[in-house]
Amino acid sequence: MARKESTLAFDWGGGSPDSKIEPDTFSAAYEGSFDFEAGTYRFDVAADDGVRIYVDGNRILDKWQDQMAKFSPEVKLTSGKHTVKVEYYEQGGGSSLSLKWSKVAASDTSNTTQSAPTSNTTQSAPVAAAPAENRSIDLWWPTNLLSVRDPFPIKALVKETELRDYDMYWSVDGMSPQKMYDSQQDHPHKEVWADPKQWPAGKTNYTITLTARNQQNQVIASRTVEVKVER
Repeated sequence: MARKESTLAFDWGGGSPDSKIEPDTFSAAYEGSFDFEAGTYRFDVAADDGVRIYVDGNRILDKWQDQMAKFSPEVKLTSGKHTVKVEYYEQGGGSSLSLKWSKVAASDTSNTTQSAPTSNTTQSAPVAAAPAENRSIDLWWPTNLLSVRDPFPIKALVKETELRDYDMYWSVDGMSPQKMYDSQQDHPHKEVWADPKQWPAGKTNYTITLTARNQQNQVIASRTVEVKVER
């Protein structure tokens, strides 16, 4: 079934979105196009159970698991319309889903909070600074020269460094760097989902660059990996 929602703020308890839908093991998807001012936005989502968020086809959050949790990925947007999509599933017990976004300043203060009537994320890297120290990035996905067609995860970390002590950004072939989010799944690391369909066409091989910066905005590590895109 399909219908239009004015906001995305649901607490179905032990029920479901509609009497025609069984209360457990259901899924839903919400999508809409919205006007944004230029800036960095934080997407605050709470879900019981699994949830994914996409902005313009780029997956900025992937928590497709049984849970009752809150997440706040960030994405930098240009002025104009952007498509937001949320995928959700309910496994059993209570069921709820809510999403709102806020434009955040450099000091991480919020204004212009907006609820969502509604899917490697994202925030542009700060101005470059001189390297502060040399560390190494452990990248375990993607592997070099991996063939990809659909969205895939980028998973990496800076060796011997706490996640809270640095940010990591990724870019592909000179495109604007985008911030990766923290993940505790399997092992603490930085992660983002990349969609090769959003990359410029006309070539097969693309170079992904990862750059890590400490809290003083100084580069502490970088690494590149090449992937092949199947069209």
